[in-house]
Amino acid sequence: MTMDKKKLAGILIIPLTLILLAFLIKQTSIQDILNALSLVSPAFVLLSFILYIFLNLTRATRFSVMLKNPGNIGSIFNIVCIHNLANSVMPFRTGEFAFVYLAKVRLNTAMGIGVATVTLARVFDVLGVCLIFILSLSINRDYSGVLSGVTPLVMSATIVLIVMIILAIWFSQYFVAFIGRISEVNYLKKLPLLYVRSKMEEVSKYYSSRESKRNLIKVLFLSMAIWVIYSILVFLLIMGMGIGLNVWTVIVGVLISVIFTSLPVQGVGNFGSFELIWSVIFVTLGANKDVAVSSGFAVHIMMLTFAIVLWVYATASDRFISHYKNKERPSPAPTR
Repeated sequence: MTMDKKKLAGILIIPLTLILLAFLIKQTSIQDILNALSLVSPAFVLLSFILYIFLNLTRATRFSVMLKNPGNIGSIFNIVCIHNLANSVMPFRTGEFAFVYLAKVRLNTAMGIGVATVTLARVFDVLGVCLIFILSLSINRDYSGVLSGVTPLVMSATIVLIVMIILAIWFSQYFVAFIGRISEVNYLKKLPLLYVRSKMEEVSKYYSSRESKRNLIKVLFLSMAIWVIYSILVFLLIMGMGIGLNVWTVIVGVLISVIFTSLPVQGVGNFGSFELIWSVIFVTLGANKDVAVSSGFAVHIMMLTFAIVLWVYATASDRFISHYKNKERPSPAPTR
Protein backbone atom coordinates (compact mmCIF):
# COMPACT_ATOMS: atom_id res chain seq x y z
CA MET A 1 0.00 0.00 0.00
CA THR A 2 2.88 2.34 0.83
CA MET A 3 4.50 1.71 -2.54
CA ASP A 4 1.19 2.44 -4.27
CA LYS A 5 1.03 5.83 -2.57
CA LYS A 6 4.62 6.62 -3.54
CA LYS A 7 4.01 5.65 -7.17
CA LEU A 8 0.82 7.72 -7.25
CA ALA A 9 2.68 10.74 -5.82
CA GLY A 10 5.41 10.29 -8.43
CA ILE A 11 2.89 10.12 -11.26
CA LEU A 12 0.89 13.14 -10.08
CA ILE A 13 3.78 15.44 -9.14
CA ILE A 14 4.43 16.79 -12.66
CA PRO A 15 0.80 17.63 -13.58
CA LEU A 16 0.24 19.10 -10.09
CA THR A 17 3.34 21.26 -10.48
CA LEU A 18 2.13 22.48 -13.90
CA ILE A 19 -1.35 23.26 -12.54
CA LEU A 20 0.10 25.18 -9.60
CA LEU A 21 2.45 27.11 -11.90
CA ALA A 22 -0.42 28.00 -14.26
CA PHE A 23 -2.52 29.22 -11.33
CA LEU A 24 0.32 31.39 -9.96
CA ILE A 25 1.28 32.87 -13.33
CA LYS A 26 -2.39 33.77 -13.80
CA GLN A 27 -2.11 35.90 -10.62
CA THR A 28 0.64 37.93 -12.27
CA SER A 29 2.19 37.58 -15.76
CA ILE A 30 5.37 36.42 -17.45
CA GLN A 31 6.17 40.06 -18.18
CA ASP A 32 5.86 40.96 -14.47
CA ILE A 33 8.30 38.18 -13.59
CA LEU A 34 10.77 39.39 -16.25
CA ASN A 35 10.35 42.95 -14.96
CA ALA A 36 11.08 41.78 -11.41
CA LEU A 37 14.27 40.09 -12.64
CA SER A 38 15.33 43.19 -14.58
CA LEU A 39 14.85 45.41 -11.52
CA VAL A 40 17.69 43.65 -9.68
CA SER A 41 20.92 45.62 -10.02
CA PRO A 42 23.77 43.59 -11.63
CA ALA A 43 25.98 44.74 -8.73
CA PHE A 44 23.49 43.24 -6.25
CA VAL A 45 23.29 40.03 -8.28
CA LEU A 46 27.09 39.72 -8.09
CA LEU A 47 27.13 40.54 -4.38
CA SER A 48 24.32 38.04 -3.78
CA PHE A 49 26.24 35.35 -5.65
CA ILE A 50 29.35 36.03 -3.53
CA LEU A 51 27.17 35.71 -0.43
CA TYR A 52 25.76 32.47 -1.86
CA ILE A 53 29.31 31.10 -2.11
CA PHE A 54 29.93 32.10 1.54
CA LEU A 55 26.60 30.48 2.42
CA ASN A 56 27.76 27.16 0.97
CA LEU A 57 31.19 27.52 2.60
CA THR A 58 29.45 27.98 5.96
CA ARG A 59 27.30 24.92 5.28
CA ALA A 60 30.43 22.96 4.36
CA THR A 61 32.14 24.10 7.57
CA ARG A 62 29.12 22.99 9.58
CA PHE A 63 29.13 19.53 7.97
CA SER A 64 32.89 19.33 8.57
CA VAL A 65 32.34 19.96 12.29
CA MET A 66 29.43 17.51 12.45
CA LEU A 67 31.37 14.78 10.64
CA LYS A 68 34.44 15.47 12.82
CA ASN A 69 36.55 16.71 9.89
CA PRO A 70 36.70 13.58 7.70
CA GLY A 71 38.25 15.42 4.76
CA ASN A 72 39.37 18.80 3.50
CA ILE A 73 36.86 21.64 3.32
CA GLY A 74 37.13 21.77 -0.49
CA SER A 75 35.77 18.24 -0.84
CA ILE A 76 32.89 18.94 1.53
CA PHE A 77 32.16 22.24 -0.25
CA ASN A 78 31.78 20.37 -3.56
CA ILE A 79 29.47 17.84 -1.89
CA VAL A 80 27.36 20.68 -0.47
CA CYS A 81 27.08 22.35 -3.91
CA ILE A 82 25.87 19.11 -5.53
CA HIS A 83 23.59 18.35 -2.58
CA ASN A 84 22.00 21.82 -2.73
CA LEU A 85 21.12 21.49 -6.41
CA ALA A 86 19.69 18.01 -5.83
CA ASN A 87 17.53 19.42 -3.02
CA SER A 88 16.45 22.29 -5.29
CA VAL A 89 15.25 20.14 -8.19
CA MET A 90 14.14 16.80 -6.71
CA PRO A 91 10.59 16.60 -5.31
CA PHE A 92 9.67 15.81 -1.68
CA ARG A 93 13.21 16.77 -0.50
CA THR A 94 14.57 13.44 -1.77
CA GLY A 95 17.70 15.40 -2.71
CA GLU A 96 18.79 14.98 0.94
CA PHE A 97 19.91 11.46 0.00
CA ALA A 98 22.50 13.02 -2.31
CA PHE A 99 24.53 14.15 0.72
CA VAL A 100 24.29 10.71 2.35
CA TYR A 101 25.46 9.02 -0.86
CA LEU A 102 28.27 11.49 -1.61
CA ALA A 103 29.52 11.44 2.00
CA LYS A 104 29.74 7.65 1.80
CA VAL A 105 31.47 7.54 -1.60
CA ARG A 106 33.85 10.49 -1.18
CA LEU A 107 34.43 10.69 2.57
CA ASN A 108 33.91 7.02 3.48
CA THR A 109 31.17 8.04 5.93
CA ALA A 110 28.80 5.29 7.07
CA MET A 111 25.25 5.62 5.72
CA GLY A 112 23.80 5.79 9.23
CA ILE A 113 26.13 8.63 10.19
CA GLY A 114 25.28 10.46 6.95
CA VAL A 115 21.56 10.18 7.65
CA ALA A 116 22.07 11.27 11.28
CA THR A 117 24.13 14.26 10.14
CA VAL A 118 21.56 15.48 7.61
CA THR A 119 18.74 14.94 10.12
CA LEU A 120 20.52 16.93 12.84
CA ALA A 121 21.51 19.66 10.36
CA ARG A 122 17.84 20.17 9.53
CA VAL A 123 16.96 20.30 13.24
CA PHE A 124 19.63 22.97 13.77
CA ASP A 125 18.34 24.83 10.70
CA VAL A 126 14.92 25.10 12.35
CA LEU A 127 16.56 26.16 15.62
CA GLY A 128 18.73 28.79 13.90
CA VAL A 129 15.78 30.14 11.90
CA CYS A 130 13.65 30.39 15.06
CA LEU A 131 16.34 32.29 16.98
CA ILE A 132 16.83 34.83 14.17
CA PHE A 133 13.06 35.03 13.75
CA ILE A 134 12.68 35.99 17.44
CA LEU A 135 15.43 38.60 17.05
CA SER A 136 13.74 40.09 13.96
CA LEU A 137 10.35 40.26 15.68
CA SER A 138 11.93 41.90 18.74
CA ILE A 139 13.78 44.59 16.76
CA ASN A 140 10.85 45.61 14.58
CA ARG A 141 7.21 45.59 15.66
CA ASP A 142 5.85 47.84 12.92
CA TYR A 143 3.88 45.25 10.95
CA SER A 144 1.01 46.18 8.66
CA GLY A 145 -0.10 42.61 8.00
CA VAL A 146 -1.51 39.86 10.18
CA LEU A 147 1.51 39.91 12.53
CA SER A 148 0.50 43.37 13.77
CA GLY A 149 -1.97 41.85 16.24
CA VAL A 150 -0.43 38.48 17.11
CA THR A 151 3.29 39.22 17.47
CA PRO A 152 3.45 38.36 21.22
CA LEU A 153 1.63 35.06 20.59
CA VAL A 154 3.93 34.16 17.68
CA MET A 155 7.01 35.02 19.75
CA SER A 156 5.78 32.90 22.68
CA ALA A 157 5.05 29.90 20.43
CA THR A 158 8.48 30.23 18.79
CA ILE A 159 10.24 30.39 22.18
CA VAL A 160 8.41 27.21 23.29
CA LEU A 161 9.52 25.50 20.05
CA ILE A 162 13.14 26.62 20.62
CA VAL A 163 13.13 25.22 24.18
CA MET A 164 11.64 21.92 22.98
CA ILE A 165 14.27 21.55 20.22
CA ILE A 166 17.15 22.31 22.62
CA LEU A 167 15.84 19.79 25.16
CA ALA A 168 15.32 17.18 22.42
CA ILE A 169 18.93 17.63 21.22
CA TRP A 170 20.62 17.77 24.60
CA PHE A 171 18.59 14.97 26.19
CA SER A 172 18.09 13.00 22.99
CA GLN A 173 18.37 9.58 24.67
CA TYR A 174 15.35 10.34 26.90
CA PHE A 175 13.49 11.82 23.94
CA VAL A 176 14.07 8.60 21.95
CA ALA A 177 12.71 6.53 24.86
CA PHE A 178 9.67 8.82 25.12
CA ILE A 179 8.90 8.45 21.38
CA GLY A 180 9.24 4.66 21.78
CA ARG A 181 6.65 4.64 24.56
CA ILE A 182 4.07 6.81 22.80
CA SER A 183 4.48 4.78 19.59
CA GLU A 184 2.94 1.84 21.47
CA VAL A 185 -0.32 3.75 22.08
CA ASN A 186 -3.02 2.19 19.90
CA TYR A 187 -4.41 5.32 18.25
CA LEU A 188 -0.87 6.61 17.53
CA LYS A 189 0.43 3.47 15.84
CA LYS A 190 -0.47 4.77 12.37
CA LEU A 191 1.90 7.73 12.79
CA PRO A 192 5.52 7.24 11.57
CA LEU A 193 6.81 7.41 15.15
CA LEU A 194 8.99 4.29 14.86
CA TYR A 195 10.72 5.83 11.84
CA VAL A 196 11.27 9.08 13.77
CA ARG A 197 12.61 7.07 16.70
CA SER A 198 15.09 5.17 14.51
CA LYS A 199 16.46 8.44 13.09
CA MET A 200 16.69 9.98 16.55
CA GLU A 201 18.57 6.89 17.78
CA GLU A 202 21.13 7.31 15.01
CA VAL A 203 21.62 10.95 15.96
CA SER A 204 21.77 10.17 19.68
CA LYS A 205 24.39 7.43 19.30
CA TYR A 206 26.64 9.47 17.04
CA TYR A 207 26.50 12.63 19.17
CA SER A 208 26.45 11.04 22.63
CA SER A 209 30.08 11.83 23.58
CA ARG A 210 31.01 14.97 25.55
CA GLU A 211 33.23 16.20 22.69
CA SER A 212 30.35 15.84 20.23
CA LYS A 213 28.04 17.82 22.49
CA ARG A 214 30.62 20.61 22.68
CA ASN A 215 30.69 20.63 18.88
CA LEU A 216 26.93 21.16 18.85
CA ILE A 217 27.48 24.72 20.17
CA LYS A 218 29.65 25.42 17.10
CA VAL A 219 26.97 23.84 14.91
CA LEU A 220 24.34 26.17 16.41
CA PHE A 221 26.40 29.32 15.71
CA LEU A 222 27.17 28.12 12.17
CA SER A 223 23.46 27.39 11.61
CA MET A 224 22.55 30.91 12.71
CA ALA A 225 25.28 32.32 10.42
CA ILE A 226 23.82 30.34 7.51
CA TRP A 227 20.38 31.92 7.87
CA VAL A 228 21.73 35.42 8.53
CA ILE A 229 23.69 35.19 5.25
CA TYR A 230 20.66 33.73 3.44
CA SER A 231 18.35 36.49 4.70
CA ILE A 232 20.75 39.26 3.64
CA LEU A 233 21.24 37.58 0.26
CA VAL A 234 17.50 37.41 -0.45
CA PHE A 235 16.93 40.97 0.78
CA LEU A 236 19.57 42.23 -1.68
CA LEU A 237 17.75 40.43 -4.49
CA ILE A 238 14.27 41.79 -3.75
CA MET A 239 15.01 45.30 -2.42
CA GLY A 240 14.57 46.81 -5.90
CA MET A 241 11.35 44.94 -6.75
CA GLY A 242 9.03 47.35 -4.93
CA ILE A 243 7.83 44.85 -2.31
CA GLY A 244 7.19 47.81 0.02
CA LEU A 245 8.33 46.22 3.31
CA ASN A 246 11.20 47.17 5.61
CA VAL A 247 14.27 44.98 6.05
CA TRP A 248 13.14 43.28 9.28
CA THR A 249 9.70 42.45 7.90
CA VAL A 250 11.35 40.99 4.79
CA ILE A 251 13.65 38.89 6.98
CA VAL A 252 10.65 37.62 8.96
CA GLY A 253 8.92 36.68 5.69
CA VAL A 254 12.02 34.96 4.34
CA LEU A 255 12.47 32.94 7.54
CA ILE A 256 8.83 31.85 7.62
CA SER A 257 9.11 30.76 3.96
CA VAL A 258 12.27 28.78 4.83
CA ILE A 259 10.39 26.81 7.49
CA PHE A 260 7.49 25.96 5.17
CA THR A 261 9.66 25.15 2.13
CA SER A 262 11.69 22.77 4.31
CA LEU A 263 8.63 20.50 4.51
CA PRO A 264 8.65 17.57 2.03
CA VAL A 265 5.89 19.00 -0.18
CA GLN A 266 7.88 20.39 -3.11
CA GLY A 267 7.11 19.78 -6.73
CA VAL A 268 9.62 19.34 -9.54
CA GLY A 269 12.37 21.94 -9.16
CA ASN A 270 10.39 23.28 -6.18
CA PHE A 271 8.46 25.37 -8.73
CA GLY A 272 4.94 26.26 -7.71
CA SER A 273 5.27 25.26 -4.07
CA PHE A 274 8.01 27.83 -3.36
CA GLU A 275 6.14 30.67 -5.09
CA LEU A 276 2.83 29.77 -3.44
CA ILE A 277 4.32 29.76 0.07
CA TRP A 278 6.35 32.92 -0.63
CA SER A 279 3.41 34.90 -2.04
CA VAL A 280 0.97 33.87 0.72
CA ILE A 281 3.48 34.87 3.41
CA PHE A 282 4.37 38.24 1.88
CA VAL A 283 0.77 39.16 1.06
CA THR A 284 -0.05 38.31 4.68
CA LEU A 285 2.75 40.64 5.80
CA GLY A 286 1.31 43.50 3.73
CA ALA A 287 2.93 43.23 0.27
CA ASN A 288 1.02 43.75 -2.98
CA LYS A 289 -0.19 40.43 -4.43
CA ASP A 290 1.30 40.90 -7.93
CA VAL A 291 4.67 41.95 -6.50
CA ALA A 292 4.66 39.07 -3.99
CA VAL A 293 4.06 36.46 -6.72
CA SER A 294 6.50 37.93 -9.27
CA SER A 295 9.22 38.43 -6.64
CA GLY A 296 8.79 34.80 -5.55
CA PHE A 297 9.43 33.60 -9.11
CA ALA A 298 12.37 36.00 -9.52
CA VAL A 299 14.07 34.95 -6.28
CA HIS A 300 13.53 31.28 -7.06
CA ILE A 301 14.98 31.59 -10.57
CA MET A 302 18.07 33.46 -9.35
CA MET A 303 18.72 31.10 -6.44
CA LEU A 304 18.34 28.11 -8.76
CA THR A 305 20.77 29.76 -11.21
CA PHE A 306 23.31 30.24 -8.39
CA ALA A 307 22.91 26.58 -7.41
CA ILE A 308 23.45 25.42 -11.02
CA VAL A 309 26.60 27.56 -11.40
CA LEU A 310 28.14 26.11 -8.22
CA TRP A 311 27.07 22.59 -9.25
CA VAL A 312 28.94 23.06 -12.54
CA TYR A 313 31.99 24.28 -10.60
CA ALA A 314 31.83 21.37 -8.11
CA THR A 315 31.41 18.74 -10.85
CA ALA A 316 34.23 20.19 -12.99
CA SER A 317 36.47 20.54 -9.93
CA ASP A 318 35.90 16.94 -8.87
CA ARG A 319 36.67 15.66 -12.37
CA PHE A 320 39.83 17.77 -12.60
CA ILE A 321 41.07 16.53 -9.21
CA SER A 322 40.24 12.92 -10.11
CA HIS A 323 42.06 13.26 -13.45
CA TYR A 324 45.07 14.88 -11.75
CA LYS A 325 45.29 12.11 -9.12
CA ASN A 326 45.08 9.41 -11.78
CA LYS A 327 47.84 11.14 -13.74
CA GLU A 328 50.08 11.39 -10.65
CA ARG A 329 49.50 7.78 -9.70
CA PRO A 330 52.52 5.65 -10.72
CA SER A 331 51.84 3.11 -13.42
CA PRO A 332 52.25 -0.55 -12.40
CA ALA A 333 55.63 -2.13 -13.06
CA PRO A 334 55.75 -4.27 -16.20
CA THR A 335 55.55 -7.99 -15.63
CA ARG A 336 58.18 -10.25 -17.08
